[in-house]
Amino acid sequence: RNKLGLQAAFIRERLDRFSEERSEMDPAIGEAFQSGVRNEVYAALYHVASERDPAYLPEVLTLMKDQDVNVRSVAISTAGQVDSLRVTGSLIENLEHPVLYASAWSALVNQGEGVLDELESTFHKPGSSLLLQKRILFVLSAIGGDRAMQMMLDKLEYHHREVFTAVVAGLYENYFQASELQIASIQAAILRLVQTGAWNFGAKISIRTENPGGYIEEALNQEIWDVNETILMLLALIYDRQSVHRIRTNLLDKQAEDRGMAIQLLELLLDDPLKPGLIAYFSDILIREKIDRLQSHFRVDLIPVRLLLKKILNRDGMQLGDFIRICVLERMGNVAGYFDEQQIIAQGFHPNPKIRETAAQLLRKNDPGQYDLVTERLDFPDNSFPGHDDSARWYVNTTINLASWKLFKDVGISSLFKLVSILQPFS
Repeated sequence: RNKLGLQAAFIRERLDRFSEERSEMDPAIGEAFQSGVRNEVYAALYHVASERDPAYLPEVLTLMKDQDVNVRSVAISTAGQVDSLRVTGSLIENLEHPVLYASAWSALVNQGEGVLDELESTFHKPGSSLLLQKRILFVLSAIGGDRAMQMMLDKLEYHHREVFTAVVAGLYENYFQASELQIASIQAAILRLVQTGAWNFGAKISIRTENPGGYIEEALNQEIWDVNETILMLLALIYDRQSVHRIRTNLLDKQAEDRGMAIQLLELLLDDPLKPGLIAYFSDILIREKIDRLQSHFRVDLIPVRLLLKKILNRDGMQLGDFIRICVLERMGNVAGYFDEQQIIAQGFHPNPKIRETAAQLLRKNDPGQYDLVTERLDFPDNSFPGHDDSARWYVNTTINLASWKLFKDVGISSLFKLVSILQPFS
């Protein structure tokens, strides 16, 4: 951008030239597009953007595939100023680009509701990646409006945790308030989360009874906090937002002194079918007492720790995140009493490449012969973690260490793990 600032005088001169009386297709603009000179191309693009001139749309679309990322970025921004659905598909394609994502996002948002149908179609296309789906949701959230919010609401039952979280955040940030017809789907999502949270309570009791060490308990506490936060965000979509915010502040803040008041307010606010389960779930009592109260609404099993570790690894991705799975693998691979070769092999086929990689390393460390046999399968990962023999311990320790920094005091462990998973360890 500062480079473009240095070119401002030249570009302004070119724009003045283009702004003089011209025919429908000014040869000077076409010449600038074809010149191959970056300053001239920028000037032509800025002219098209300022005039919202669709006459040069083919040239803009061509530049959106230019090898120069800076030119592509300006072309994408220009396309967002031209009111034409012809550019929508190309803009959506760039949502996955690591550098051009912001320009594509801004351009699509600028196009407004006219791009909603194509965004919806691309979201459900079989080949669409999770990254693309999440960024489409970010665009829908930024566009806003009744139709975009309904599209997001329709995805509350989409079976992927990160999509679900993005939907809830988008609705919440748009101050969405559900109509009578929309409330049922939000209530159903809340009840599913309460059931997930109740299972987590049972797991916490099991961990406290026989703590396998490592950071499983810390990861489980984060899972409980994430579920609680999401429940309260969903409640804000169907009840008075200010009241829910007050409840949320006192329930989620560990230092809050008004938890009892928050429970009373929650009891006044809620009605059926949410009231019985949520009051039992959020009650300020011991976890064992909570479980006893929740048993009348959901089945909560207290599972022996060795079996619990297996269940955590195999639990649905909607109900547990990936960091706690890494914590369990670290215990299985490093503590003889919890070693489970079959479970480790099974995680070598997990959708998350970091879990696959971790499982492969732990298998190689504990049973090299079995590792050699299993890696004959092309879909089983190789031992490619640079400079470390224990990726599980590195991921866990690095994530927990970052969580102790003041810089990350408001960042959840699950989010920090995503950051750590793209880093490379020091050898």
